[in-house]
Amino acid sequence: MILLMDGYGVQPDNWHVNEPVAAGFSRVYLVESGTLRYTESGVTRRLEAGKLYIFPPVTPYSMAAEPGEAFSCLWLHVDFSPQCFSSFCRCRWKSRP
Repeated sequence: MILLMDGYGVQPDNWHVNEPVAAGFSRVYLVESGTLRYTESGVTRRLEAGKLYIFPPVTPYSMAAEPGEAFSCLWLHVDFSPQCFSSFCRCRWKSRP
C-alpha cells in the first residue's frame, strides 16, 4: 500500500469530485459530519457521518457535498497494490472510548 495524499478538515458545500475516467488510486474517506452524494453507473448513494468509505480505483464516479451542507472528513488517496478493491465499500466506524 502506498499513501499518495492525505488530509483532514471541513469541506465547503460546493465541494465535488468528478472522475469520468478511473482515477487509478482509491480514495478512503472517514466522514465525521455532513452528508455527501456518491454516483456510480447511474446509481446515487448517500454517504453519512460515522462511516468509512473506500472508492474503487477502476470505476468512473462522481461525489458532491449535499447542496448547502458542508462536511468534514479524514481523507486518504491510496494505491493498494495489488488491487484490493474493485467496487465501492462502506464500513461502520466506531471510535475508541
